[in-house]
Amino acid sequence: MIVALVAFSVFAGLSALSPGPLAFGVLRFASGLGLGGVLPIAATLSSEYAPARWRSPFIMWTSVGFAAGGLLSALVSRLFVAEWGWRAVVATGAFPVLLVPVLIGVLPESLGLLLRRGRTEAARRIMAGIDGPYPVDPPRHCT
Repeated sequence: MIVALVAFSVFAGLSALSPGPLAFGVLRFASGLGLGGVLPIAATLSSEYAPARWRSPFIMWTSVGFAAGGLLSALVSRLFVAEWGWRAVVATGAFPVLLVPVLIGVLPESLGLLLRRGRTEAARRIMAGIDGPYPVDPPRHCT
């Protein structure tokens, strides 16, 4: 997710510096690929790490948030493009990269990766925060 967010932010920021329509289109396409990687990963994280009773609402609100964010950004952009110009408005797409340090601190590590590395205690702590204590033993394919 972090890599996809960084890709989106970098290419969105570079879009504001594009010298012409072709470069702008290529950079916007690349930023769209980054943003397109964020949604499925966010939905997956919501489904894997949310407590069972909240899993469906978390996935729903993740998807609704993306759609609402797209609509809101279009409306806000329309308000500011006349005053700031299109380059400044497009450059605001680089701001999500500022979330990277926070995401590194709060996103849980993959349970499979923790188990493959023998970090069963860390996996138990994550599982305890989801639905309660579960026995966490590495499956045969992880050892």
